[in-house]
Amino acid sequence: MKRQLPPGLRARTTSSGNTSYYLKPPGTNREMPLGQDQPKALQKWQQSRLERFLQQHPVTNLVTLIDCFVECAIPVRKPEERPALLRQSNALRQYFVVVGNAPPENLPSGQNAYLEYHGPTRRLRAGAEVYLFCHIWRWAQRAAVLPAERPCPWHSGELVARVQRDIWDELTETIRQLRALDQQLPSFEAQQDRAQPAEHQHQLASLLIADGRRDIARHLRSLTKIEFATLLSRVEGSPTVAPKSDLILGTRRAIRLKALRQDVLRTRSKPCD
Repeated sequence: MKRQLPPGLRARTTSSGNTSYYLKPPGTNREMPLGQDQPKALQKWQQSRLERFLQQHPVTNLVTLIDCFVECAIPVRKPEERPALLRQSNALRQYFVVVGNAPPENLPSGQNAYLEYHGPTRRLRAGAEVYLFCHIWRWAQRAAVLPAERPCPWHSGELVARVQRDIWDELTETIRQLRALDQQLPSFEAQQDRAQPAEHQHQLASLLIADGRRDIARHLRSLTKIEFATLLSRVEGSPTVAPKSDLILGTRRAIRLKALRQDVLRTRSKPCD
């Protein structure tokens, strides 16, 4: 699949198959040749875009810092990574607007306030957003947007361990409930050949993706064979109690809920006797 280039970066492929890249600054028809190396072309595009951004928007507050990352860094990432980065960046931006949009040097230390702001139901995603903010801070330092000697007030080390525990808890609960629904889902046991851990792991991840939880599915797929075996052992050691509803995470809830709604609509549309 051809990589989607950021705005202003163009690619031309000759009949011999060689691709060259060109930078077209906004407001001009002039193109600057950047050579045939795509990573270097993306780096030059980012440098040019960053210079223009800083001329128009000096980074004097946290919202502008996030905007700088969104406009100058995300466009050079892989296309499949951009939607999640945009969502996480937007969540950070909204939070900084709510708390007063302080200058970077006045950001309160500690990230617990951010986690508390979003509450326990968004802990995993909030943790990923804190991790992204730490990445944005380091990126801004490398790009000389922020002073290199200024440490990030938020720390992701302790948070990563906490989020990892939450991920394991959620994965354990999801698989536990799926097994409780084996009798309600006859095809589930046939699809899950537990003698083949890799296939089992892939199928569980597919169920999570079907419910829109790509974040959890990504963590599940990243587990090694030993880690996945440990997770299954943890599931085996927990009680299996059938949930009150079969519309739970990991059971293609979105698809099943849509089918239920269609059944309700068909029932309502039937003429009364």
